[in-house]
Amino acid sequence: MSEPLEPGGTWTCECSKAHTLPAYVSAHWEVNLTHTCPCGRRHNIKAGVITLVQTKTKGQRPATPKPIQPFPGKCQLADDLPGSY
Repeated sequence: MSEPLEPGGTWTCECSKAHTLPAYVSAHWEVNLTHTCPCGRRHNIKAGVITLVQTKTKGQRPATPKPIQPFPGKCQLADDLPGSY
């Protein structure tokens, strides 16, 4: 969006769904708020300025976390340690 909206103003997501800035936005005017459209797009709203954060893409999967690596080195049982009985 190029011009800031006033509280209660309406804006349209890229999917063509219209949204209205609720009273909560005007109460938190200088705070960076995030709005998620039902289409999956996320927008930041601050002082009436709305910017696209994330675009939903079909077929995109979330990143797979890396597996936990074992501690490098040899593990010893207590019986193998020096001084054990």
